[in-house]
Amino acid sequence: MRPETPVQLFFEGDHFCDALIDDLRRAERSVLMEFYIFNYDHSGTHLLSVLKDLSVNHDVHVRLMLDGIGSRSALPAIYAFLAGTGVELAVYKPVSLFSIFRSGMHRRNHRKIVLIDRRICYVGGMNIKDENSHRLSGPSRWRDTMMRIEKNDRNRSFFRFLFAGMFLLFQSVRYGVYPLSLSNMLRVRAKSIRSIAALRVRLKQWHRRSILTEPNLYTTLFRRDRASYRRNYFRLLRSAKKRMFLSSPYFVANHRLTRLLRMKARSGVDVRILTAGTTDVWSARQAGRATYDALLRSGVRVFEMEGRVFHAKQSLIDDVSVIGSGNLDYRSFLHNQEVMVQCTDPDLAKSLILQWGIDINEAREIHLSEWRRRSLWQKVSEKLCYGFRYYL
Repeated sequence: MRPETPVQLFFEGDHFCDALIDDLRRAERSVLMEFYIFNYDHSGTHLLSVLKDLSVNHDVHVRLMLDGIGSRSALPAIYAFLAGTGVELAVYKPVSLFSIFRSGMHRRNHRKIVLIDRRICYVGGMNIKDENSHRLSGPSRWRDTMMRIEKNDRNRSFFRFLFAGMFLLFQSVRYGVYPLSLSNMLRVRAKSIRSIAALRVRLKQWHRRSILTEPNLYTTLFRRDRASYRRNYFRLLRSAKKRMFLSSPYFVANHRLTRLLRMKARSGVDVRILTAGTTDVWSARQAGRATYDALLRSGVRVFEMEGRVFHAKQSLIDDVSVIGSGNLDYRSFLHNQEVMVQCTDPDLAKSLILQWGIDINEAREIHLSEWRRRSLWQKVSEKLCYGFRYYL
């Protein structure tokens, strides 16, 4: 986004949920939502109640898309809660007895996006669950980041593109159109939306011009998008002159990323990695640790947050901020549907630097001499998990 874009960051789940509920209650026309995990707990039922009220009492068109694996335990209760409310619910690749025989079931919709009236959007790493709330989970709450962007005269194309992509993805999932491809998505029938023809034309133009990405907005709906996202992200990393502060809860660097980080650290760039020490995915943490030795030897500083789960996906490369749902791992780069937003707002960069300092106070820095003294079991488990890095 351009520096003039009104952007707000949330580092606490309570602050994000309060702002989201406030914006939703002012919605007038439409709400589009995508979440990987949507639990049927206090946070989830509160949000569902707001969506139900919007649809039933305020004639707002609400569409909610959830991932079939991430939200699988809550889906029966959510279906029952929303029955007869007018809220449209779509499930991305639902799990069934025969789903294991389908190709591409490992490709999940990992995006966390809310679009309200095509003028306010939320993008980031937060799912809908009580673990994000200080009020409900106390000091053990997860540490995550969410971004709020408000529409103005300078970012209209951002919102047009975001709506087109979200809407067509929702319709494709609703009608069971797999695999996701531009030609398949554009064949989706959407009789209830009169503007679908215009959206199809616009999406074709975007795809022809920029492979479904516009400057500063990166989505990975299709395989070509994932390649474009990787190219743009690595191009940004190569351009770094003074700092690279990379935060990812699941840091499983491929060989290309490892080489680039080592090269930049040796050239004098301040390269730092913040990832999860306390984690919900042990295998991903162990796989990521397999790269620590090479990184530390080159001068890369590595930190692990302990005491609570770190789940924020954010990067600060010089003065450019990148925030979204994508991790620095194989799943995000190669398999999952993700969304990332790149901003050049200097105030946003200052906020990330300030939050980085706060996060580091809760983290432990890994030192090379200490790291080499870890147990044989740790070394073996790291190598074993790294062998499955493509699917962690």
